[in-house]
Amino acid sequence: MTRNHFYDQKLLKPLNLDCGVISVGNIVAGGTGKTPIVIWLAKHFRNSGYRVAIILRGYKRKAKSETGIVSDGTKILLSPEESGDEAFMIALELPEIPVLVSKNRYKAGIEAISKWNTQVIILDDGFQHQQLKRDLDIVVIDSKRPFGNGYMLPAGILREPKNSLQRVDLLLLTHTNSTSNLSQTRTKIEDFAGQKTIFESQHHPTKLYKLGNSQDLSFESLKDQRILLVCGIGNPITFVHTVEEYQPRHLELMAFSDHHQYSKKDIFRIQRKANIMKADIIITTQKDEQKLLLYANQLSIFVLAIEVRFSPEHGKSIKEILNLYAQTCLPL
Repeated sequence: MTRNHFYDQKLLKPLNLDCGVISVGNIVAGGTGKTPIVIWLAKHFRNSGYRVAIILRGYKRKAKSETGIVSDGTKILLSPEESGDEAFMIALELPEIPVLVSKNRYKAGIEAISKWNTQVIILDDGFQHQQLKRDLDIVVIDSKRPFGNGYMLPAGILREPKNSLQRVDLLLLTHTNSTSNLSQTRTKIEDFAGQKTIFESQHHPTKLYKLGNSQDLSFESLKDQRILLVCGIGNPITFVHTVEEYQPRHLELMAFSDHHQYSKKDIFRIQRKANIMKADIIITTQKDEQKLLLYANQLSIFVLAIEVRFSPEHGKSIKEILNLYAQTCLPL
């Protein structure tokens, strides 16, 4: 936070890359729905004909190298343990786009430009990483809990003060389809961010498939079922609300810590919980998928796939802003 203050006061100068840089971040700890936004942006620029790379820190990854190439845009080169769960999930979702992990995003950016002549780099969780100059700063805010209890870590979930939103270019509200007081949330954000452009988005389930063999299950089949949800994500309540929409008879949540690495003991606990509640089905998230894949033969569990969607009006507007940015800022 002190280092960010030095950048805000122009006492430290950010480093420049010879390509466009877009940061997608947040000001709270986890669970805002940032990764689906990163995937949506990457697809937009790729479909518009630009060479895209994604750079993440690679939280909790187990690797000795400073920079790791998770995917070179043709194949995946690192394991989930070596890349981190979010980076590996993005690489699976975007097989044609290079994905890199490094604490030093500048060095990773240099490598991306050198190897693939990258035109636009998307930084996943880059808002606090002001070492690298960016052209667009996008902050993702969960419309149901924009600032948590309003306190900074460790008393709350804020990673930096709310007035840091003043340095944002675009604000994206997520999960707006499950929020009843959206106008109040927008007003609360504007009190700190000022008159920033705010777009509204929803996270929609796209597929429910069995872990390990991709066997699809219809969403309609969840009605009147007894369901156990298992996850290690930042905001498990959002996961609960998503599945609740399909009207299960009974729903229970087994939440582990964010980025949790599952053990045999955890699998036993999950199986025991499912037996006690007489669960018809166990469901997890895509973020947890690869960490549970090792136990696919021991545990019958389905994975819920999610994508971000905008209303036609907001989708058109944000694409116009991104296209204008591309025309003025991106190298040919």
